[in-house]
Amino acid sequence: MDLNDLPSSWPPTENAGTKILPIFPLPGVWLFPGAVIPLRIFEPRYVQMVEDCLDGPGRFVLGTIEEGHEPEHLDAPPFGEIAGFGEIGRHDRLEDGSFQVILIGLGRVRVEEVDSDRQYRKVRAQGLIETGVHPEDEAALRLSLARAIQVRTARAMPGQPIPPIPADVPIGRLADLLALRMPLPHNELTKLFGELDVGVRSGLVLDQDKLRPLLPPNLSPDQQSLGGAPEAPPGFPGIFPGSTPGKPEGDEPGDGE
Repeated sequence: MDLNDLPSSWPPTENAGTKILPIFPLPGVWLFPGAVIPLRIFEPRYVQMVEDCLDGPGRFVLGTIEEGHEPEHLDAPPFGEIAGFGEIGRHDRLEDGSFQVILIGLGRVRVEEVDSDRQYRKVRAQGLIETGVHPEDEAALRLSLARAIQVRTARAMPGQPIPPIPADVPIGRLADLLALRMPLPHNELTKLFGELDVGVRSGLVLDQDKLRPLLPPNLSPDQQSLGGAPEAPPGFPGIFPGSTPGKPEGDEPGDGE
């Protein structure tokens, strides 16, 4: 590599690939790539945000409020450095002026808050790229992750047919899906969400799978969840295209922030 090709500063400046985007901070929610999250948005500043997004490409950042600051969600709580970047897949304007939105995760971004000229907050977002697994490790990791996902999904939905996992699903997506099938505490889910090395993330989530008991068959994953992204029975929750989000809209802490 020619050292002259390296940026003069890090992180790169906006014209080197970052964008200024709205951010919607929520407590206990992580927008994983490929995840589908239903939101009810009624707080005026975020109604304005959705209106502005719909005038453009319909994209914003969903940031996870830092642990311990959840009660501040109606103010300006701190959020994690790595967040989810998403696109509005569907929206409905209700009679009271609020929105029902389906947000689709597109990727992970590193964020830094900037001044905003609107009611809602804004960040400078830098897209993040994952590091793939070694080809020699891919088959074994795929098999281990798929088996763990199948077992946990079958346990959570007894008596229901479990669809096969498509062979072309990226390993990083499988690791994310397994993480969402477990009742992980905030710090563990934050660690997994922010790990960009797919091999390392897969190993971490498989270790958690060994440590975490299977869910009782009469209790859904999001009933036991300590803050994971919404899940979507039947099928595999909110992580494959076409899956149906299963977390109720509204009545969730921060959904109307």
